Amino acid sequence: MKVRLFAGLREKFGEVIDVPITAPCTVADVQNELVAMNCWLPGTRLAVDRKFAIAEDAVGLDSEIAAIPPVTGG
Repeated sequence: MKVRLFAGLREKFGEVIDVPITAPCTVADVQNELVAMNCWLPGTRLAVDRKFAIAEDAVGLDSEIAAIPPVTGG
């Protein structure tokens, strides 16, 4: 499953990362895989189909997943 990365994650790992998980799954499953791959920053949120998601939300075959870490600056 492909996950788009933003901000600090994109700088460290590139624009898109392949996560070795198959849909259907949950947002928590995707997060756990990203943590296991060391592709996670504290405070990162996942979005499914351009909406912030919670752990129990479903991830389908055609879902667009994005990992958005906290950002700072002005």
